[in-house]
Amino acid sequence: MPLRMLYLAVKALISGVIVAAVSELAKRYPGLGALVASLPLVSLLGMIWLWRDKRKRPGQIVGLMSGGGSVGSPRVIYIEV
Repeated sequence: MPLRMLYLAVKALISGVIVAAVSELAKRYPGLGALVASLPLVSLLGMIWLWRDKRKRPGQIVGLMSGGGSVGSPRVIYIEV
């Protein structure tokens, strides 16, 4: 398996584990699960991975933008300049 495919599989696995863990937490403790689910964990992780994958290229802006009207749904944006 090429290294890039392994890296992609690890990123997908980590994201899936986060989603599953929050789901299990919400089943046992609904209040705490709702609080953790409202955090943009996967979005921030995606932003970190995007920065890590593209940091050698100059002229980029990576940021977090609020979702279109819905509270707690941030969007990762990537802009080449």
